[in-house]
Amino acid sequence: MARSRIVWMMSLVLLLLTVLAPTSMAAGGTYLDEPFESDPSEWTSTWYDAAIGSRNRITSIGDGVQGDAIKVSIPAGSHFGSAAHWRFAENGQSEPDELYYRYFLRFPDGFDNHGTGKLPGPAGLYSTSGRNLIPPTSSNPGWSARMTFATPLDDRNSTHTQIGFYVYHLDQPADEGEFFLWDEQVGAIDHGAWHCVEGRVKLNTPGQSDGVLEGWVDEALAFHESDFKFRTSSQTSVKIKSFWFDVFFGGSAPAPGSLSMDFDSLVLGSERVGCGDAGDGFVDTSGSVHADSIDRLAAAGITAGCNPPTNNRFCPEDPVTRGQMAAFLNRGLGLDATGTDFFTDDDGISFENDINKMAAAAITGGCNPPTRDEYCPWDTVTRGQMAAFLARALELPATDVDYFTDDDGTTFENDINKMAESAITSGCNPPAKDHYCASDNVTRAQMATFLTRALDLPPAPPPVDDGSEVPAIPSGFDAAVPAGWSIQAVANSQPNGARIYLEPGLHLRQTVVPRSGQDFVGAAGTILDGQDQGTDAFAGGVSGVSISNVEIRNYDVAFDVDGNNWSISDVFVRDVETGVDATGDNVSVSDSTFTDLELSGIRADGGSGFSVSDVTVERANQRQATLYGAGIVMNATSGASVDNATVRDVYGFGIWFNDGAADTSVTNSTVESSAMDGIRHDHAYGSTISGNTTRGNGHDPSVSWMIGAGILVRGPGATITGNTVENNFSGITIIDHTGSVPTGPQGSYLPVDITVHDNTVVESGLVGAYSKGDPAVFSTGDWDGNDYVYTDISENFFRWDFTSYTWSSWQGAGQDTNGTISTP
Repeated sequence: MARSRIVWMMSLVLLLLTVLAPTSMAAGGTYLDEPFESDPSEWTSTWYDAAIGSRNRITSIGDGVQGDAIKVSIPAGSHFGSAAHWRFAENGQSEPDELYYRYFLRFPDGFDNHGTGKLPGPAGLYSTSGRNLIPPTSSNPGWSARMTFATPLDDRNSTHTQIGFYVYHLDQPADEGEFFLWDEQVGAIDHGAWHCVEGRVKLNTPGQSDGVLEGWVDEALAFHESDFKFRTSSQTSVKIKSFWFDVFFGGSAPAPGSLSMDFDSLVLGSERVGCGDAGDGFVDTSGSVHADSIDRLAAAGITAGCNPPTNNRFCPEDPVTRGQMAAFLNRGLGLDATGTDFFTDDDGISFENDINKMAAAAITGGCNPPTRDEYCPWDTVTRGQMAAFLARALELPATDVDYFTDDDGTTFENDINKMAESAITSGCNPPAKDHYCASDNVTRAQMATFLTRALDLPPAPPPVDDGSEVPAIPSGFDAAVPAGWSIQAVANSQPNGARIYLEPGLHLRQTVVPRSGQDFVGAAGTILDGQDQGTDAFAGGVSGVSISNVEIRNYDVAFDVDGNNWSISDVFVRDVETGVDATGDNVSVSDSTFTDLELSGIRADGGSGFSVSDVTVERANQRQATLYGAGIVMNATSGASVDNATVRDVYGFGIWFNDGAADTSVTNSTVESSAMDGIRHDHAYGSTISGNTTRGNGHDPSVSWMIGAGILVRGPGATITGNTVENNFSGITIIDHTGSVPTGPQGSYLPVDITVHDNTVVESGLVGAYSKGDPAVFSTGDWDGNDYVYTDISENFFRWDFTSYTWSSWQGAGQDTNGTISTP
């Protein structure tokens, strides 16, 4: 065997441990995947109220997105086209609180909607409410969020139809459901073409108005609202009960003329479904962790899809057959041709030449020893079979060691042990790793990933059959990246310091590691969507990178910054674990919004000169694994500053300096509705906290008088001045430590040298200081010139260790001698 072949195959095999790990054959998070390929009477058999007839006028058609589709018809003088319900409980699923759905929709050329009507969408119909002009109430629970069609908002009536939501919810203004039309451009879809319609519903926290509705057309965001109330505080059992495949004309008046519309490929899932990717045309790969590999495999000509002649599906979770594997390996390796016909059971099939090349290269010896005149091309490839193929191809050395307990006596035991001896596999059941799982199948998606990595296939180019051209580069830029292209590939092609323009649209599953000094600027409408694949949007350790004017969502970390002098500005980040996680020096974040964060909005660990200005952070630490989360947190930093920030609705601290942070400042900022302290100087040295407003913090029931404060200090050298502290659980507090005082990089964390002056404290519980260990804390606290506003000014609002004080006794003890107290 040629040395180049051995080197290539070794690089391929080293990937097996990761790629060939056993996985479920079902797509994760999918409740229903209905391609509408069978007769309507068959696929509706698991649906409620789905009998084909006057309420369900559904027929099969042959020109769908992926094979067959369905047509739903509403005759003149009627309302109903369909009214079927797919119910979670009746199909063995728990009723969820959140649902994503996707279907393809086509309005025919010449479609005349005659008015408004209903389209499929989710519902929770637990009583008579939620439809038929019956709004939900506290005693009559129910809701629905069906789609709707209507006349467009502009002059495109004859060629477009507007879509949106038709919602029954607790805050609706009238008996009828409330219309929420989607964006008048994105949500007005043209006739005669298939469009991918996606929706999301997330039920509200019982009793709160925080329910979410979102919608997309062809992967462009068309609607987002997060203030719906579908259930009261007592209606905890109200969930998403069903998906209502409802095609209905009107309200009360029937359709004056006949209507029809087409549907294909309905998917319900717990995660964003997506529509397929522009680079390959596959409609079933979006959301897969292997999607990028599949794109690259298709672009390299190694796969053409799984449903010829259309070939717009890849079938990523299907097991790889032995015939398919022969084709994959032949195309990837470029095996030599042969005139020998090795097997009798592959004559005339599409994989015959590939199989014969595999046999000629001694990679396979057939499936029916001892005659070995059959290949079994339709059998699936197991991990054991893969071991045999690779052991032969690489001529792996024999071993006497028996590595696994579950392959004893099997045909592939020697090959599996060779694989283990050569460190190609370490088993399938960590941490024990004493099983190999030889009978588990390999999926098509997994095969795509290891071939892509081994061959180092380039990113898929944009489509070439739809008139796409190399994009125009705006003045002042060095390169442009259309949606669907690899941002990383373009960045790699550009030198240090290049300015790169990101064109509008959805940039899916991108992870960008810039070169030094590169500047990424998004156009209006530029969105990076990680589709919850556990990756970062921008990351790296080089210096001088700038990113601006982009929306980033569904990543682990939006900006994972290890380098110095990064600038992040004018970004909108939502639905990520952490917005910014920085360890470098002189990183700046400005003019940006971070919302719906599982952990923190902005986090710095180490480094110096981190600055945050003119930002909003809201709904952080939504995972609620601990109260010690924060909207903005600076750990072990030097010279960090926060100015003109708005931080709200954090399960934990609003703004937190911690773990040896030194010479920090929070100025002109607003912090409200944090579960714990609004601003917390904790295990830190030398903070300036001035000109801020802290309001409504400390609402967690576990807080005691010293915590849950508008401003809390538990470290030396803080200046607190000019702040307004309003309606927090506690006001401004200084707290010591239990037992011996810990130390950090600059010595003791004893909270001394604290000045609290010229602040206004309004209805915020107790203020003062408390020592758990070292009373020296009381020798340096300086409170003066503060103004207090309380309804009852006679109460003991002031504490000094375990002693409570009235206003007069507080001043009599030498505190706030120039301060005032008054009623509202």
